[in-house]
Amino acid sequence: LAELRTDAAAGNGHAAKWLQLSPDRTLAKPVVMTLPYSATRLTVVDQCCAWARERAMDTVGRDSWPFKRGAMVSHHYMATILYRETSALIAPAKAAMSWFRKVGKAAGKLGLALRWTSPSGVPVIQEYWDYSGVRVRLYHLSSVPMDLLTNHQPTRLNAKRMGNGLSPNVIHSLDGSHMAAVTIEAHAAGLRNLGGIHDCFATTPAEMATLRATIRSTFAGMYARDWFTPIADELVSQLPSDVQAKLPPRPSLGGFDSQLVNNADYFVT
Repeated sequence: LAELRTDAAAGNGHAAKWLQLSPDRTLAKPVVMTLPYSATRLTVVDQCCAWARERAMDTVGRDSWPFKRGAMVSHHYMATILYRETSALIAPAKAAMSWFRKVGKAAGKLGLALRWTSPSGVPVIQEYWDYSGVRVRLYHLSSVPMDLLTNHQPTRLNAKRMGNGLSPNVIHSLDGSHMAAVTIEAHAAGLRNLGGIHDCFATTPAEMATLRATIRSTFAGMYARDWFTPIADELVSQLPSDVQAKLPPRPSLGGFDSQLVNNADYFVT
């Protein structure tokens, strides 16, 4: 907001438009949450556009700037700010993401599926294939064609998808391990109603206090240990030694104290 106010005071019309919508945490959160999952700057532009339209509908109406010609330039203005500031904030995560991308791409070029073990002990396999097939176009009682792909067979690993997918998939395996730990610990604590999707949890209002405490304690306990090193070791060991030698240095570990989540206001909302 400080940058928006400064730019608006200097006559920047894009900043003035955004201030009309009173940007808050809900605008920045999707960007912070998706950049570590390989989201691009164009993804941030789309997020800004969706947020601005929804906020405008709730506050200033459909005749406001997000629905008019030229709005995309303002979306790019905000996306530039969010992408720059978020990238600086999560620089270590982006460094790790870049390293995983290079490992995944190298494995894809060699035709190697990658395997690692999640913190919960579950083996994970990543293999993104390119497929070949024969496309058959059918017409039946209509001039509208229906295309069928037959003999759909894998041909080779897709190096680009292997690279782009590795960092998000490692994070997903960590999230899945945390969900498993929450399920076990919550049941042991007497919670009998639990639902979940990815990293979202649900229970009855009466049991929410127990669930919140369990989510915090299991997360703090799980990340008190360094999981990057064993997963990285396992991934790199599958590559030939000459390919390992060409990989960039591993990103260094940060000094985050996982126990801080026990008192973080926005960790469980």
